Amino acid sequence: MASEKHLVPLFCCILCFTLTNFVLNFRFVISEKPVIACDVSSNPGLKNFSFCNASLDVKTRVDDLSEALHGVSNTGGLDRPITKFSRLVPGATSFPQVILTSATFNVSLFELIGKVVSTEARAMYNVGLAGLTFWSPNVNIFRDPRWGRGQETPGEDPMHSSKYGAAYVRGLQQRDDGDKDRLKVGACCKHYTAYDIDNWKGINRYTFNAVVKQQDLDDTFQPPFKSCVIDGNVASVMCSYNQVNGKPTCGDPDLLAGVIRDQWQLNGYISSDCDSLDKMFNSQKYTKTPGETAALAIKSGLDLNCGSFLGDHTQAAIDRGLLNETDINKAISNNFATLMRLGFFDGDPSKQLYGNLGPKDVCTPENQEFAREVARQGIVLLKNTEGSLPFSPTAIKSLAVIGPNANATRTMIGNYEGITYHGYLAGLPCKYTTPLQGLTASVATVYQPGCANVLCTTAQVDEANKVAAAADAVVLIMGSDQSIEAESKDRLDITLPGQQSILVTAVANVSKGPVILVIMSGGGMDIQFAKDDPKITSILWVGFPGEAGGAAIADVIFGFYNPSGRLPMTWYPQSYVDKVPMTNMNMRPDPATGYPGRTYRFYTGPTVFLFGEGLSYSKFNHYLVRAPKLVSIPLDEGQVCHSSKCTSIDAVEETCKNIAFNIHLRVKNMGEMAGSHTVFLFSSPPQVHNAPQKHLLGFEKIHLTPMAEGLVRFNVDVCKHLSLVDELGTRKVALGQHVLHVGSLKHYLNRYTFNAVVTQQDLDDTFQPPFKSCVIDGNVAGVMCSYNQVNGKPTCGDPVLLAGVIRGQWQLNGYISSDCDSLKEMFYSQNYTKTPEETAALAIKFRRVICDLNWLDLNCGSFLSDHTQAATDRGLLNETNVNKAISNNFATLMRLGFFDGDPSKQLYGNLGPKDVCTTANQEFAREVARQGTVLLKNTEGSLPLSPTAIKSLAVIGPNDNVTKTMIGNYEGFPLDEAKKVAAAADAVVLIMGSDQSIEAESKYRLDITLPGQQSILVTAVTNVSKSVILVIMSGGGMDIQFAKDDPKITSILWVGFPGEAGGAAITDVIFGYYNSSGRIPLTWYPQSYVDKVPMTNMNMRPDPTTGYPGGTYRFYTGPTVFSFGDGLSYSQFNHHLVQAPKLISVPLDEGHVCHSSNCKSISAVEETCKNIAFNIHLRVKKVGKMAGNHTVFLCSSPPQVHNAPRKHLLGFEKVHLTPMAEGLVRFNVDVCKNLSMVDERGNRKVALGQHVLHVGSLKHYLSVRI
Repeated sequence: MASEKHLVPLFCCILCFTLTNFVLNFRFVISEKPVIACDVSSNPGLKNFSFCNASLDVKTRVDDLSEALHGVSNTGGLDRPITKFSRLVPGATSFPQVILTSATFNVSLFELIGKVVSTEARAMYNVGLAGLTFWSPNVNIFRDPRWGRGQETPGEDPMHSSKYGAAYVRGLQQRDDGDKDRLKVGACCKHYTAYDIDNWKGINRYTFNAVVKQQDLDDTFQPPFKSCVIDGNVASVMCSYNQVNGKPTCGDPDLLAGVIRDQWQLNGYISSDCDSLDKMFNSQKYTKTPGETAALAIKSGLDLNCGSFLGDHTQAAIDRGLLNETDINKAISNNFATLMRLGFFDGDPSKQLYGNLGPKDVCTPENQEFAREVARQGIVLLKNTEGSLPFSPTAIKSLAVIGPNANATRTMIGNYEGITYHGYLAGLPCKYTTPLQGLTASVATVYQPGCANVLCTTAQVDEANKVAAAADAVVLIMGSDQSIEAESKDRLDITLPGQQSILVTAVANVSKGPVILVIMSGGGMDIQFAKDDPKITSILWVGFPGEAGGAAIADVIFGFYNPSGRLPMTWYPQSYVDKVPMTNMNMRPDPATGYPGRTYRFYTGPTVFLFGEGLSYSKFNHYLVRAPKLVSIPLDEGQVCHSSKCTSIDAVEETCKNIAFNIHLRVKNMGEMAGSHTVFLFSSPPQVHNAPQKHLLGFEKIHLTPMAEGLVRFNVDVCKHLSLVDELGTRKVALGQHVLHVGSLKHYLNRYTFNAVVTQQDLDDTFQPPFKSCVIDGNVAGVMCSYNQVNGKPTCGDPVLLAGVIRGQWQLNGYISSDCDSLKEMFYSQNYTKTPEETAALAIKFRRVICDLNWLDLNCGSFLSDHTQAATDRGLLNETNVNKAISNNFATLMRLGFFDGDPSKQLYGNLGPKDVCTTANQEFAREVARQGTVLLKNTEGSLPLSPTAIKSLAVIGPNDNVTKTMIGNYEGFPLDEAKKVAAAADAVVLIMGSDQSIEAESKYRLDITLPGQQSILVTAVTNVSKSVILVIMSGGGMDIQFAKDDPKITSILWVGFPGEAGGAAITDVIFGYYNSSGRIPLTWYPQSYVDKVPMTNMNMRPDPTTGYPGGTYRFYTGPTVFSFGDGLSYSQFNHHLVQAPKLISVPLDEGHVCHSSNCKSISAVEETCKNIAFNIHLRVKKVGKMAGNHTVFLCSSPPQVHNAPRKHLLGFEKVHLTPMAEGLVRFNVDVCKNLSMVDERGNRKVALGQHVLHVGSLKHYLSVRI
């Protein structure tokens, strides 16, 4: 079928029926005056026909028109051409072929192209040169790289193709007056369905039977057509030549009437491809007679035939009783309804909405410039060695332009350019700008074609080498044209044709400057040789770029435009097509046969370039701002998934109403050049139902100036975007963890399903001790279990962790609570049990709390109250289980005095509002903030500031005047204003950092640098300032190495989130009213740490074999910005060791094994450890002139056995000293408690050998032996 022309596509207003009673036997002839139906001014009698009354609704008019019809006519069709060009309109705007347009990933641009095409079409219609229906767009999936018509499609992704199809249809069809019942022109989505073979190794489209699984049909081939109909409201769908699973698509009632008409509710007509009914009969021999073919097609839902087949054979079908009047009327009504919507029967078009359009509206300067813009946006930069592109027009004195496509004209237009029908040219552009012309406009060029044509049977290597060797730079413009890939022509090889690769390599070898390889093609090419060749410095793919392609290519090469195109299809190696037959329609891989699958969604083999690849002259960073970690899907009570373990649920309307969420991303242009950037949101779903390895959920294009940021928002409909099609063709939502991708960024949609894989050693020596101390040392009333799993078991359903450790080992005197809705997540998200009551029973049976008292909600949610009775009824729980849980809860309430009567008569009964926010409490909050503020850097003479010496202080930054730390994202700053106030001040305080939009519950950071452009602000202000104090307000550490190293930043303070009196506390420290004494309680890592280490790696200890550096100061082996315990004071404190032993002997029983063997450690058990302790006494002297507090850390570096920590904290004491005063600090060290460690099995051990004790720079060596 002849494709649309991206200029004014081929018109097909095929009126297949003869009108009687008023001489309307329409035969479209080419003239410069349009055919006018219902021209009442010329034929007043027509006003008596209702179908000529434009004020009536379409159905009434069509019914009236149908009553006047009889018989079938073969009027119209491709044998009577509708669109032509003349001296009046010699050409129309020619946009890039669709494959390059789709590479823009710009939905608004897709629609705008359709709008321009339809405006030019209406203009030509008004002078008799065009019709009003167009066979466009082609939304077939570009399944195989060899397909000659892949160039006409939006690419390989169903979602992207759907977006393109619906947007382009809207652009063509929607009227400017907003009347949704009328059409500007009529679009047609083709070729329905699973059509993507034209002519490959003797297998042609007319007889090919596409054997397609229902799953592949519904999740790959059908979505673009569905979107055309439902989202685009397209006027027509064209069925294809091929068969699908043994049935011709134009004769399949399930595909046509069943799906298009009934399921999708097409408001329009269904057309055949040209002569497809003839092929169905004569080539496929699907029916015994032509009349049977005609009857089958019309009864299947076909309304219109391109060709003469129905005109020739429908009467015979009627005569044999295979068709009746009702069948004919349905088809006629659908056709004429479309013509009514087009205004075809509304009279003189010059008096209608678009009647003022004419030749002046075709090929306008604006439209031609827009064609250039589309090409620029679509061009894809695939390789760019540093220093290669963009070229400087002033630096390049001579440019060699080489290649068979270097001076291309018609090649840039793609399919159908220059094809004639009965003497009329199907499409001509307004004008051409060849690549050579585009490049010559900027610099002096020397041209050498290098080949006679793209077939390049003999490369002209010597001539090309001569001009290349003499030039400052070389641009090679290679690829294909319609002699290689086109309708009715599929490729056998996907390498560069003929000797093109020989020419490319030869030229690259003799060139002295950068070599730019430009590929002009519809499909991908195996150019791995060029990708790997260091002498080929840049690669561009330009598709077939339309009339202005040469100008667009030059714009990108010379940096007048920053490339932003992304590949809409996978580029495979030649080995793929050598191995995979084009006729295999399976999308999914088959490991049993080695079949690798197709498209990025399923393909498992090597690639040359990936779907979505594309570079820019700028770097763009992504930051996750907002995304949920859990999505819960409500189900009816009787739903089977409540009582059994489901991996997916049906994506039906009742389930899916209003289940959606937002993803917000901050994008920053890190480069020096403004540019556009496409943000792709992918999902990797749980691997059920042969799910894709990943698939596209959405894409957005954003334009950013240098160093600017922007917010990109995605709304994700769970049942639409996160669903997949199962093996039977049913749409399902997979339950479990979906991984969302944006570039290298990954977000796990479900923190509630995270399984923390933790070694027993790490669990017992790192994660458990704080909880153990809470219970044993603090006698805490309650412990809350978490959402996550630990080593495959939910913490709220693990009897070892709850009953065994908390209740049994630690002897909790209180209750155990779940985190909010954690039992619900255990069942619905983790799918840990088969039924809700099993979850309730699992939790409660092991000393879990119950919550069936409506005033006591220790489950933090309704799960137990909803399901505990069912668990009891099923015998999963008994009265004893429930009573134990209730007793623990009530015991706590008893201890709280909840049942002791009037609280006013109890111990704290006299407390009231007067005891809240007291002056003493507020001052204490200020004191806590002062003591916690950490001075991390202080150049001599910087802090403290003198209030009398500082006459003006500039206070700058996003956190300089905060109250709640919920001020939203920092999206920019008035840099010039900041520099102005900074330069005029005696000193500057920059208060930077984060807030709850960056680090909070349900929100983790991807980067640990200062957010957004804060570092730019800091550096810019510092450069113009006399003295700079940087204050960091944050919860976690920041990579501020740049500030630490900058000598102009004289002081750095970390203030955490300092509470209500934080501002006063910061002031107290800066002006020396308080001597800083805080020490940082966490390591501050460099950004390289988080770039390398996944957050999901729970291992504390380093692994030299993988380069994993470990976590926290106890084990981490990499560089730091600041270390745990760092913190300065305005005074100096000296340490002197007063008392410490050098040897500790551990007594053992005579028969102990370590008496007779060389033990590296002994068990830290009660019998061994009784009364084995010693004292460390230190004298601390304050040398400074200012009173202050000082924290003394006592650390130990134990012998390196059992993957021991590098060092660990034994104790700390804070001492307050006046100037030049001394104080004594005492530590009591229990050998088995403080000097022990946990071995690989979780047993606590005391290492034998030398322990090094540290206090600041002071070291003391202690030997422990038996």
